[in-house]
Amino acid sequence: MSRSLLSVIASGSLLLCAGFPMPTLAAESPGGLPPSPAASATVDRSPVDLVLDPAGDWIASANQTAGTVSLVGVEEGRVWDEVLVGQRPAAIASDADSESLLVTCSYSSELVLLHVNGRKLQITGRIAVPGQPHGIAVNSDGRRAYVAQTALD
Repeated sequence: MSRSLLSVIASGSLLLCAGFPMPTLAAESPGGLPPSPAASATVDRSPVDLVLDPAGDWIASANQTAGTVSLVGVEEGRVWDEVLVGQRPAAIASDADSESLLVTCSYSSELVLLHVNGRKLQITGRIAVPGQPHGIAVNSDGRRAYVAQTALD
């Protein structure tokens, strides 16, 4: 698992920083999201956390303002897929085989499980979490996740 706010691909050819706008094209707008602006414009999704798959083929970002997770092809530097996950995603992590992603959504108080299938993301489950979940870590065999929480009632 590779998690950070700054990811650099081994070849040094791509640098993706959380917190900066990510470009998108109108044709790439995921279902359920508002239409994208003109192709030359950028949309501020507010990516706040990233995970890089072990093969270096894709990066998934938790986008706080948009309430989405984006799957970005490293080689192309383009958004492959994007799904609405909940209110204010805060952190993202992958399991041991990088086929599943876990995302904390702090304002909707949930942990969202997604499956990575090629260039597509699919939500496969949701777990209610008390308070506002933020950080997340997955153990080495991918069978247990630990979630940091704030604002417990």
